[in-house]
Amino acid sequence: MKDCKVLVLKQQYDEKILRFLSAQLPSNCQSKINRAWGRKNLKDYDFIIVAMREGSKTRRKTNSVLICGFVFIKELRDNLYINLICSNMGYGSILLAKTEALAIKRKKDLVVLKALPEVIRWYEKKGFKHSKNACKKRANPRNSRRRGDYEHGFLMSKCMTKRQGALPALFNRLKAGFKKRSVRKRKRGDDGSSSSGQDAQKKAKRA
Repeated sequence: MKDCKVLVLKQQYDEKILRFLSAQLPSNCQSKINRAWGRKNLKDYDFIIVAMREGSKTRRKTNSVLICGFVFIKELRDNLYINLICSNMGYGSILLAKTEALAIKRKKDLVVLKALPEVIRWYEKKGFKHSKNACKKRANPRNSRRRGDYEHGFLMSKCMTKRQGALPALFNRLKAGFKKRSVRKRKRGDDGSSSSGQDAQKKAKRA
């Protein structure tokens, strides 16, 4: 099977694209979401990330486009909100990674979504927490309370600034390590200079 190309589309509401992708909802979302829901709830979006490839060639028809998965994203002030993410060909992790990369590129602190019960553990493995703001220190996936319901999903978020915040801490550790090494070298240098001075005095006496 050919690999699917992942494209990030930024545009306003387009009826043709919405109809085309809404028709793909039953197959990509494992029949859990229908076309009517898509046309009603996916109108408000800022980005669409689509994984697709060319379909099989036939004599009568031109090359068709096969959708491998897609993400509908709404850009808010401090986060990217995932309205819907679906893939029936194993591209969920790739699409989610692209969304997180987009959030970092757009300088957003969070990626937020509402997860259905059957995929909550999958999102937890991907680093999502049951919190409005996963960047807070108190946000803990084990102790936090789930917000939402089984029909509309449970609110989860992932912090996108932790990796950036970890860099200064790592730099400080390296800096402290260099300081310790420099102090040790100075001490060794002082000891070496004194010993060399004593040797020189001994040689002068012998002479």
